[in-house]
Amino acid sequence: MNEENDQYIDQMVPTDDKLSKVAKLASDFVAYDRKVKILEVELEMAKRELQRVGQEELPTALHDVGIQSFTMKNGLTVECEPVVYTSLRKDNIDEAEAWLDINGHSGMVTKTIVVGIPKIINAQVFSALLEFINNCGLKFKQDKRIHPQTLAKWGREMEEANEVIPDIFNVFRGYKTTVK
Repeated sequence: MNEENDQYIDQMVPTDDKLSKVAKLASDFVAYDRKVKILEVELEMAKRELQRVGQEELPTALHDVGIQSFTMKNGLTVECEPVVYTSLRKDNIDEAEAWLDINGHSGMVTKTIVVGIPKIINAQVFSALLEFINNCGLKFKQDKRIHPQTLAKWGREMEEANEVIPDIFNVFRGYKTTVK
């Protein structure tokens, strides 16, 4: 072997210092990974506690004394306002659409058609697809949905008007606590 190859081989063989650095970094990585997992669990627990206090305990305590907000000595104001969240399981969309139509809330359900288009498609085929979708031989699926924000707004409006929201919808009535 020549001298140039010997230098290259020497550079490829790790020294004890380089291996020590790798071992230290690997150990640090494992420690940080564990720490992140522990902090994520603690964060989830703290979020649940915050939700419990903000949606259950504090609103109940304020209601018991007949107030909706409270100003603390440090100047922060804690407010609890009633909220309504409405959602819908996908398998109830047809029943919900029928109920909405019958009860004067038509137009909330949007319908889409999803078409699988090959990566390579010329402009003429794409134009023809738009005009003659059923004749192009491409598979498609039909989908229906209500946009979550539209449904949430509708739920709030129904609640404010003291209208009945049928059981096909999931309704959460609770409180939103804010600190200002």
